[in-house]
Amino acid sequence: MNSFRNRLVMSLVVLLMLVQLVTAIFVLNAAHREQSVQQEKSLDVGINVFREVLANRSQQLSQSLSVLSADFGFKRAIATGENETILSVLENHGSRIGADAAVLLSPQGELVFSSLPGIVESDVNALFKLATDSSTSGIGQTLAFDNGSYQFVMQPVKAPTLIAWVGMGFMLDKQVAQQAKAITGVDISFISRDRSGRYAIQSTLGATAQAYIVPRMQRLSGLEILAAEGFPEHFLSFAVRLNDRASDLWAVLHLSNLKWEENFLQLRNTLLSIFAVTLGLSLIVTMWLSGSLVRPVNTLVQYARKIGQGEKPSPIHKAPVELQVLADTLTVMRDNIESREQDLIYQSSHDSLTGLFNRFAAKRHLAAEGQQLSGTLVLMDLKSFRHINDTIGFANADTLLVLFARRLEQLSPAPDFLARLDGDAFLLLYNGGIAEEELHRALDILESPYPIRNTDISVKIRTGTLSLAEHGGSVGALLRRVEIALMQACQEDARIVAYRSGEDEKYQRELSIISELRRSVEQGHFYLVYQPKVDIQNGFCSGAEALIRWEHPEMGQIRPDEFIMLAESTGNIDLISQWVLTEAINQLAVWQQKGMEIKLAVNLSAHDLVNESLPAIIDQMLKEHNLPARYLAIEVTEGAVMKDPLVAVGVLQRFRDLGISIAIDDFGTGHSSLAYLKMLPVNEVKIDRSFVKDMLTNDHDAMIVQTSIALTHSLGFNVTAEGVEEQETVDLLKTQGCDIVQGYVYSRPLEAMEFTQWFNQFNQLTEQQADHHESIA
Repeated sequence: MNSFRNRLVMSLVVLLMLVQLVTAIFVLNAAHREQSVQQEKSLDVGINVFREVLANRSQQLSQSLSVLSADFGFKRAIATGENETILSVLENHGSRIGADAAVLLSPQGELVFSSLPGIVESDVNALFKLATDSSTSGIGQTLAFDNGSYQFVMQPVKAPTLIAWVGMGFMLDKQVAQQAKAITGVDISFISRDRSGRYAIQSTLGATAQAYIVPRMQRLSGLEILAAEGFPEHFLSFAVRLNDRASDLWAVLHLSNLKWEENFLQLRNTLLSIFAVTLGLSLIVTMWLSGSLVRPVNTLVQYARKIGQGEKPSPIHKAPVELQVLADTLTVMRDNIESREQDLIYQSSHDSLTGLFNRFAAKRHLAAEGQQLSGTLVLMDLKSFRHINDTIGFANADTLLVLFARRLEQLSPAPDFLARLDGDAFLLLYNGGIAEEELHRALDILESPYPIRNTDISVKIRTGTLSLAEHGGSVGALLRRVEIALMQACQEDARIVAYRSGEDEKYQRELSIISELRRSVEQGHFYLVYQPKVDIQNGFCSGAEALIRWEHPEMGQIRPDEFIMLAESTGNIDLISQWVLTEAINQLAVWQQKGMEIKLAVNLSAHDLVNESLPAIIDQMLKEHNLPARYLAIEVTEGAVMKDPLVAVGVLQRFRDLGISIAIDDFGTGHSSLAYLKMLPVNEVKIDRSFVKDMLTNDHDAMIVQTSIALTHSLGFNVTAEGVEEQETVDLLKTQGCDIVQGYVYSRPLEAMEFTQWFNQFNQLTEQQADHHESIA
């Protein structure tokens, strides 16, 4: 002991022991602190990922509801009250995304449909409050019902005014907790309280752990502020309030301490082993071990600390095997979390097919621009894309959409923002605006053929534009107005249509008319008026034209040319035609019973002319009233016949074979010629009022009418002049050989009782005048 060597050895051994002891204490303390930090960070990561999972599920619900609420068939089903269609659409969309619940509320919050069992008024009120709360629009919220908790998203169904609220939800049950655990790596408990005040738990924890939680629910509010241990034992827990306005809906995330404690004990035992072994080694081995162990551990601690602080330190290399594995594991964990977060962020704002921004991102971008938003919004879609989809198949149609998106990205001038809203609808924003000539050039490029499977696919594009300087407003108003412009382009079959002031109000009125059509037919708001048709060669009235009128109790008198067009475009024209035919034939039967010899003309639409069963239906109606077919006439326009000439001519021929007269209405304003008319089974041609009204002052119009009368007679047809308002015009038409006159010169359209009185008086007066002339002669 007195020797220098021994003292040196002893000193070195003591020094080595002290170094090892200090190192062990330092490493254990640092490891313990870092493990606590990492445990909290891991729990924070689990919390963030859990929130992303909930947000992703809400986004999934929101996207599905966006598709559903934009579906025209669904809107029409709601507007017309087709409950079976509504139920089918909700079930299909719900099953497509695996939703557990679906509801439909009226604009006033009344329950229309619910798949939730045992729903009560307070539940409906909660859903309506969620729907009308702007802070949760498109995001959703968790709601408690008697049978469990649901993550719900509500969205408006607008057309474009609000016609309903539709919502879907995922149930927060044990299965959802298991799925969330698989993603977050932490145990999850969903805690809710039912109407009776009892707590219900859906958890991935064992039964013992759940039983430990139940009597300690008062700790939930504290766990929302700071994660703590002991809820239950051996877990670090943090509470997340699922509904900011309710204190009875919680998700508690539990991170087990056992793994961390085992790792700490394992590290401590390893260090003790190293300490014991190094006592028997030489100074060189001791120094080498000190240098090779302490430095890597410190490096690893610093590396872990930087990761915990959100930094991105350089990877650790050439560390001891055990520490290198831990370092590599931390690196992989960091990269996986970053990658997962980036994927979630990307998926929430991009279209999965084309890679463009989606509707959610478009709304967010427009909202973020706020008052600085300027330029032009352009909304495009592919004409007849559904037909293209059916023709080339879904896979090829998807390829077409991708190629179309790539061309949009290469346009010049390039749009400042580009998004695929849904289906074949693409939104472009030009902050500086875009001239119509430039837009036409862009459309020329976009309409060039697309090579798909060695075949060139050509498309036509319809475009709606919105000037943000002239028609600014909320994000919803902007999208609705540019969609209205696109709808106008579709209806007019135009390449480009710009939004015009008043179209928004017009669109809302049209939706109101569409929604009221069926109800007004059922409630008797429609009625017929009859305008006389006078044979000017003998002076007697022997016919009339039935004209439909609509007196709505709130909207007042609605013009036929307004609601007939809407009925045709929405498929409701059959309902109108059936009602008109039924009313007209009933009235014709009444007149025949009174001895009034009248031929009544009824107008048919283009849709009616392709209904090959219509002649048989009318024939049956005439037989039921014992009416000869010669008392009924059918009036059709040139345009209606030209929609589908082959089918239309076949239907008209069947009418002719039954003995029903056929008249071409508004002659001279459509597509047909006299040579084409010769091929039609027509009895009568009605010259349009636009040629007749100025005959007395316009020699050109008078010549056209005279020529038309002569040529029409040469084909064997009778001629009727419409819109005659002056007796001088009647006299001129009589000299030109016109057969029948219809117009205000004789009478305005009259209701049935007024017409009956007018008819009897007019023909009686004509007969008296004829008798008087005979007596003079």
